[in-house]
Amino acid sequence: ATSKDVIKEATRRFHDTWEALKNKHRAGYEALQKELNLTDHDMVILASVVEKEAIRDDERPLIASVFYNRLRDKWRLDTDPSLVYHPDHYQKRPSPALRRNRANPYNTYQIRGLPPGPISNPGRASLEAVLTPADTEYYFFVAKQDGSKGHAFTNKDLKQHKDNIRKHLKKK
Repeated sequence: ATSKDVIKEATRRFHDTWEALKNKHRAGYEALQKELNLTDHDMVILASVVEKEAIRDDERPLIASVFYNRLRDKWRLDTDPSLVYHPDHYQKRPSPALRRNRANPYNTYQIRGLPPGPISNPGRASLEAVLTPADTEYYFFVAKQDGSKGHAFTNKDLKQHKDNIRKHLKKK
């Protein structure tokens, strides 16, 4: 197959999967669209962020809920994967300097709302997670460094979130 054929087939499969999931979860899809004024493109962008943040499928709906809660309250997404989605920073570790960079339109530490486009090719589990997010009061999460590939989730309590960062990310 040519590269063009592969791209056409991958695109067709993506659209088929997305349409099937939207139909399967039609009520939730329409409610989220109406509540947050989201387009299909917006939901795919959000799914791409969930794809880059989550490793475990069981946490994808939780991570989606965090981002929906932030969007509802007009918070920035503050997500590292979008921060490093830039040709000059791709696959670099996030840094305070990158977080301050206002020139990067994918820097969700500086912009409110969603980045201008997807940052990855979201899989089925991430697409489904944005259509069926968990119902939580979580606003923060941090990756655990305990081998579980999971996250510690926190509500709006910034002190608890900072405690989780110290517990799970800082070297002891």
